[in-house]
Amino acid sequence: MRLVALAAFSLGCASRVSEDEVEGGAGSEAPSSTGGGGSATSSEPPADPGPGGSGNRGSMGDSSSGGPATTGGGDFLNRPDVPPLRSCSVLEQDCPRGEKCSPYAAPGASSWSAARCVPVAPDSAELGESCAVEDSPTSGVDTCELGAMCWDVDPETLQGECLGHCVGPQANPGCENPNTVCVIAGDRFLFLCHPVCDPLAANACSEGQGCYPAGGAFLCYTDLSGDGGGPLDTCDHPQDCAPGMNCVSPDVSSRCSSRTWGCCAPWCDLDAPECPADTVCVTNSGPGEGFRGYENVGICADAGGKAGFG
Repeated sequence: MRLVALAAFSLGCASRVSEDEVEGGAGSEAPSSTGGGGSATSSEPPADPGPGGSGNRGSMGDSSSGGPATTGGGDFLNRPDVPPLRSCSVLEQDCPRGEKCSPYAAPGASSWSAARCVPVAPDSAELGESCAVEDSPTSGVDTCELGAMCWDVDPETLQGECLGHCVGPQANPGCENPNTVCVIAGDRFLFLCHPVCDPLAANACSEGQGCYPAGGAFLCYTDLSGDGGGPLDTCDHPQDCAPGMNCVSPDVSSRCSSRTWGCCAPWCDLDAPECPADTVCVTNSGPGEGFRGYENVGICADAGGKAGFG
């Protein structure tokens, strides 16, 4: 199995995940390998989690259609009396019948820091469907089915997308879907199976997202480039670049200011290189370097340039 550990996801703002924040797990299979997906662990969830903003909004995922949705923070579970919530195991899902174990931000915490049993919503949303949370993105109360939680929640609409929890032992959790990787964050209370993506594919992720390097794989995260993020635009993180690009060292091009931390440059296929005029496809030595299963992924750079941070 493959694990991806993420540091702390920041809340209420665009989530951002940096390769420095993610540490590869002990898994031995490639991100797209068959038989149980992968997993990961890190010291701070992406400012998302992922490899930039909060686990909710700005981070991974984008709301998709199909599932209950609300625009406010009301009690959509229609519970006249809410019983005391007890602690539980997200991986074991050991809550009483009709409830699920959900990560949440304990009082005084700004990110997921504990887990508790919450009621499963009637007519709950399935994996990949749109969902809604109650009160705040980190309340732990949502409309997703058992074994899933509402992710990439917009702090204004409180809507997001249902992602599944990882399964297996605490020491080596993984995902049942081989096309997902287990991302661990939130003081090891957050275990989510994120779909892997191909940075060379034209439509690798949903609208508003990009395929960015994180934790030994490429995952879909919110595109934070805004009106910028084009070739040679300045950047501090991969999510500052438009989909199809990476944030690499200014050495990638003589036209990139040496006074910036990084510049955006297009991904390219080393086996079938296609790059803008006056650039060539070189081995990637920036974020995403050495990811197994992605050995053909390169970066378009000036001839003789390099795409790392050296």
